Amino acid sequence: MGFYRQCLIGLFALLLTAHCEPDPSLDNHWRLWVQTHKKIYKNEGEELARRLIWEDTLKFIMLHNLEYSMGLHTYEVGMNHLGDMVAEEMTDKQMNFIPQVIANITDVPVEISKSSPPESIDWRNKNCVTSVKDQGSCIASWAFSSIGALECQNMKRRTGKLESLSVQNLLDCSQTYGNNGCKGGWVVSSFRYIIDNGIELESNYPYQGKDGKCSYTPVKKASVCTSYRQLPYGDEATLKQVVGLMGPVSVAIDASRKTFRMYKNGVYYDPNCSSSTPDHSVLVVGYGAEDGVEYWLVKNSWGTSFGDEGYIKMARNHHNNCGIANFGCFPVV
Repeated sequence: MGFYRQCLIGLFALLLTAHCEPDPSLDNHWRLWVQTHKKIYKNEGEELARRLIWEDTLKFIMLHNLEYSMGLHTYEVGMNHLGDMVAEEMTDKQMNFIPQVIANITDVPVEISKSSPPESIDWRNKNCVTSVKDQGSCIASWAFSSIGALECQNMKRRTGKLESLSVQNLLDCSQTYGNNGCKGGWVVSSFRYIIDNGIELESNYPYQGKDGKCSYTPVKKASVCTSYRQLPYGDEATLKQVVGLMGPVSVAIDASRKTFRMYKNGVYYDPNCSSSTPDHSVLVVGYGAEDGVEYWLVKNSWGTSFGDEGYIKMARNHHNNCGIANFGCFPVV
C-alpha cells in the first residue's frame, strides 16, 4: 500500500505541475502549517507533491466558505492536518469499515422503545465521554468507536468513574472474532470479544497505532459487557431513542468526502455523501439543533485538529445522510 500511495501522490503532483507551480505568496503559510502539524517529508519531490495538494485544498476551502457566506451551506470548512492528503489516500490510510450481516435488530430494550427521549442531549456534559483520540495511520476507527460506547456504559452501570479503555487491546487480541487490527474491523466483533474476555484500561495497555502481539491480562480486566444491540437499519428515530436514553452509540458513515475531512463548524450536510457505502466508524454522543437545523453530535478519532476539537455535527433527519443510522450498535453492561 505504501508504494501505491507514493505512485498516487506522484501522479497527482505531475498533473498539478502540468498546469501550475507552487504559489510563492503562500510560502510562509506553508512553512507555518508544516511546523504546526509536524510534517516530515522524505525528499523535495514528496514535499512538492504535498504542497500542491495542500494548495488545492486551500482553494477548495476558500471557495466553499465563500458559498457558505452566501447561505449555500450550513457548515464551514477549514485547513487541518489532513490538508496534504488526497481522497484515495485517506481511504487507504484512515478508513476501512468491515460490515457483517445485521442480526437481532429488534432487541432494543422495551423500556427504551416506549420512553420519550429528551429534545437534545450531549453526553460530554454528563461525564460520559473520554477525550478525543487520534488513530494515526492505523485503520482503527472501529475500535475507537466501540470502546467509546462501552466507556460511558461502564461509568454509568459499573464503576461510577469515566476511564479510557484500551483500543490496543482490541487491535491485538480480537482477530479471531473477525477483526483485522490496523487493516479494519467491525464493532459487533469487538463487543463479542469483550463479552468473552473483558477489556483492559488504556493506562495499562496503551495505544501504539500499529498491530502488536496480544498481551491481555485477565486480572487487569477493567470492563465487560453482557451483550450488544444492533439498531434497525436506517432508523434515525430509534437512534435518537437510544442515544437520548442510554448513551453514546457506535455508528458507521461515509467519511470519504473532502467536505467531511475539512469540516470546521456548523451542521454538516453533503448531498453527495453516500447513505449506502459506509467506510468509517464514529461515535454519536448526542444530538440537538443549531439555527433550526437538526444534527447528530459525533466524536471522531482523527485527533483534535479535525473539525470542532475532534467533533462534527452531522445532519439529522435529513434522509439518513452519510448512512449514519444504518449500523448503529451499543453494548449492554
